[in-house]
Amino acid sequence: KGEHHYTLFEPFKYELNLNGGRYMGTTETIEVERLGVEKITLPTPTRSGYTFGGWKSKEGKIYNGTLDNVYDAALFKDTSFSAIWNEVGVSEVKLDKEYVILEQNSGESYTLKVTVTPDSALNKSITFTSSDTGVAKVDSNGKITAGKTGVATVTAKSASGAQAVCMVYVMGFNISVPSGCSLNQAY
Repeated sequence: KGEHHYTLFEPFKYELNLNGGRYMGTTETIEVERLGVEKITLPTPTRSGYTFGGWKSKEGKIYNGTLDNVYDAALFKDTSFSAIWNEVGVSEVKLDKEYVILEQNSGESYTLKVTVTPDSALNKSITFTSSDTGVAKVDSNGKITAGKTGVATVTAKSASGAQAVCMVYVMGFNISVPSGCSLNQAY
């Protein structure tokens, strides 16, 4: 009579490998404890150029945010998780010019200025191509050089697929002078 039985639980220990990320000033593996079936909110680390995709268990399941008090064999034991990171890609490419007019075979050139969004994108590299290199050549820095008369489209494309275009109009002037000219005559 009057006997009480208590079951004591040791907290579960979760090792969280930040996998290149940072949390509360550290880049080292962090440890959190969970007592029994209590709800627990997993930390959300940060990493420059990436968005956090959750914590991956050894079994391959992804956990994020608050873990409810629902039984899950993978969670009710000491275990470890690794942070999943998704690269932030360029979502928009903007050029300073929608079109450029150059003179044919003059060596005249124009260098496009590129802006990418978001600024946190990891790979901001841009590849430039011309639809007609005879009309307009473009180098890896966006420098367009005039060729023969015509129209070409220069495309600036990011590694994530976002792109912008600039129309290049190369103008030529052919002047023919008649062998004999008369005063007050239009030619």
